[in-house]
Amino acid sequence: MSEHADRQPGLAAEVTTAQSAVALRARRFTRIIDRYQGSLLRYVGRMIGSRDGQSEDIVQECFLRLHRLWGDNPSPAIDNIGSWLYRVAHNLTMDVIRKRNRHRTMQEKVKGLPETIDDIGVLGRITQCEAAEAALSALDRLGDEHKQVLLMKVVEGMTFRQIAKVTGLSLGSVNNRLNQALTELASRLSRLGHM
Repeated sequence: MSEHADRQPGLAAEVTTAQSAVALRARRFTRIIDRYQGSLLRYVGRMIGSRDGQSEDIVQECFLRLHRLWGDNPSPAIDNIGSWLYRVAHNLTMDVIRKRNRHRTMQEKVKGLPETIDDIGVLGRITQCEAAEAALSALDRLGDEHKQVLLMKVVEGMTFRQIAKVTGLSLGSVNNRLNQALTELASRLSRLGHM
């Protein structure tokens, strides 16, 4: 009987410790969501535009993947959670863009019509917009590779190293793409009379 009584307090302590660990992980995960959700939504939203909650779906998938990675492991093998989340968001966003492009190409083949620019919407109103709206429109017209590095650097304030880690590019390639993006953006704004 004394042996059974000795086991109960140890079991209760183990359960309490396990519950504390789960609560600690939940609080940590909530802090990560609070810290990165807004910036991830802005980044993804700028890359794909506002379309039926796709940005929210992509960001939610990022956090779900992090949660699955953690599982029962309180210390997953992630050096920098922010970079990891941006990398996942980037990859998921690029998947959506590729899927859109394939869909658009298929529609063109079926209809035999030229591609329309309905995704940009703002293009027809640029001459009536203020400089900020023109800049955003010009940004939306940049190629995905240029837009991505420009958004990460200018909007999200990431360093070249962080951008390189998220995109998988070398520092030189990040610098090159950023310079090309800025040159193209300046050229577009100049043609529109906003520079």
